Amino acid sequence: MTIVLDGSSGITAPGGTAAAPSITTTGDVNTGIFFPAADTIAFSEGGVEAMRIDSSGNVGIGTVSPGSKFNVSDASTNCTITVTNSSSNFQVQSNTNDGYFNLNGSGNIIFRSGTPSVTERMRIDSSGNLGLGVTPSAWGSGQKALQTPAGAIWNFNNANMTITQNAFSDGTEKYINNGFASKYNQNSGQHVWSTAASGTAGNAISFTTAMTLDASGNLGIGTTAPANRLHVVGASATPSIRIGSSIVLGAYWDIGRENATSGDFLFMNGSTERARITFGGDLGVGTSSPTTGSLSNTATLNAGLFTTLRGTVASTSGVAVTIGTAISSTNVGYIVSCGVASADPANYCAVAVVSADSGVLRVTALQTAVLMSISVSGTSIRATQSSGGSQTLHFNILRIS
Repeated sequence: MTIVLDGSSGITAPGGTAAAPSITTTGDVNTGIFFPAADTIAFSEGGVEAMRIDSSGNVGIGTVSPGSKFNVSDASTNCTITVTNSSSNFQVQSNTNDGYFNLNGSGNIIFRSGTPSVTERMRIDSSGNLGLGVTPSAWGSGQKALQTPAGAIWNFNNANMTITQNAFSDGTEKYINNGFASKYNQNSGQHVWSTAASGTAGNAISFTTAMTLDASGNLGIGTTAPANRLHVVGASATPSIRIGSSIVLGAYWDIGRENATSGDFLFMNGSTERARITFGGDLGVGTSSPTTGSLSNTATLNAGLFTTLRGTVASTSGVAVTIGTAISSTNVGYIVSCGVASADPANYCAVAVVSADSGVLRVTALQTAVLMSISVSGTSIRATQSSGGSQTLHFNILRIS
């Protein structure tokens, strides 16, 4: 090899090859530096090129055509770059069709970006939990989580999947930050939604189940054991279902139970009651007090469509007895039936239509039986049986207007 030293061009040497590099050390002539092309420096080991810096400033290790500023290639299926310090080593690895980030140590893998200073964007902690924009909380053993500043998606021993807002678990569910918390859980085919009151970061959470969709498809609101396709249980004495409209704001229907004592089923339009079904099965439309069968035969049939009265009363043959008191106003009508317990009901049952016209109560249609008739006297609706002796009358009256 010839080296030329002059005052104008410095030290020059032939370009050389990988097998015969231009600059070598004594006794090792196939290892050194050579110049395979203009503005390109290459390094060889044992007569084989190991690295080069091309005319674009790209560094290639194991490749003669680096496509980026630092390009590492390996002819085998496993190519690894390792960065080592005194306590751990970090590796970027390509293995067949897969890529790996390996940290051999007890620390975290942290991803940062930004300008002029860098900010942490993502972290994988030593337990394998992932934090996006946040350092993962101290999750418990067997729990794997993807956590954000607002909440997390996590599971426990691969048995369930949970999405939480402002909550994590280290074995005990706790608040991530100050404030309210909520939770959605899937487990064994069941979906459960829960809420929690506002609390302090790090304190334990007491979740309350708000809604459950069980594995059979039953949805429970206020109950964890729905028995039907929709099962609603209210926390108060007056639970209800509200149906509203986005077109007419403030217009809605409430359907629900009146209170813990009566158990009447109400239909409300805003704050106004429109209809109810009593716990005893009576229907009142336009009245909050439909007459029930538990009242005496002198009970007044209250205002409202489909108010009903049913019951029994003692009678004597040939004597008219009152079975209900009507409201003798205009445009009110009643359907009345009355009979006695008998082996021959056709002879003991009468049906009548009673109406009020101009304040006068009258029977407008009547189907009489041989031994039973219905009449009116003032505001009283009356029945008479003529079978002889004492009889118990069974009556039903339905207000229809």
